[in-house]
Amino acid sequence: MNSHIPCLNELLVLAALAFPASLNALVPGAKKLKLAGSMALNAGIYVVLLALAALALGVGFPVPRLGATLALYALAPLAGLLAVGVEYALGALVVLVRTGSMAKRASAHSYYRSGAWALDLPIIVALAFLEELVFRQVFVTVFLDSFGIAVAPAVLACGAVYALNHSYFGRDVVMQKFLSGILYCTLFVLSGRDVLVVALAHIGQNVSVYLLSRRGGQA
Repeated sequence: MNSHIPCLNELLVLAALAFPASLNALVPGAKKLKLAGSMALNAGIYVVLLALAALALGVGFPVPRLGATLALYALAPLAGLLAVGVEYALGALVVLVRTGSMAKRASAHSYYRSGAWALDLPIIVALAFLEELVFRQVFVTVFLDSFGIAVAPAVLACGAVYALNHSYFGRDVVMQKFLSGILYCTLFVLSGRDVLVVALAHIGQNVSVYLLSRRGGQA
């Protein structure tokens, strides 16, 4: 006897979209790519996955919508700076617990230090926007509308998936990204699900971390 699985298409789409950053490792020669090439490959993976998701969901695919105020668009990058502060605060707390002393400097990972500005920055902007399409536009919308989950647990669940997508950077970064993921999911909901608002916030965070990393990683 056949049984119907509710929202099966949505479940399969979310499973396919959950960890795009880890798919780079499956591409032959990916480890030899320089920074811009690696990020461009990752952006291409996001585009392919989003296209497949759109085909799988058809008219049910959550189309991005705009409508926030100009003031909210202008202030959105400040939320990205807030995310940097939140992640740093959690990192400082982890250092305090592990060593018994407070961290005196903010340190960015060295991932961005080897690239060229003209190549890196456009891809960083594109990747931030693509991540928001996946983890906010698709995940949050499907959790709320298709699964009928309440806002708070949907925000927590989507924040967790977003965090686990950064497992490549280690356990501490996953914890930090869980907090910033919650921040972005909340901003997405409060903005009326305007993906451009949260994308501008994410771009603000990524560009500020990139600039900090290029300065030598400390501030």
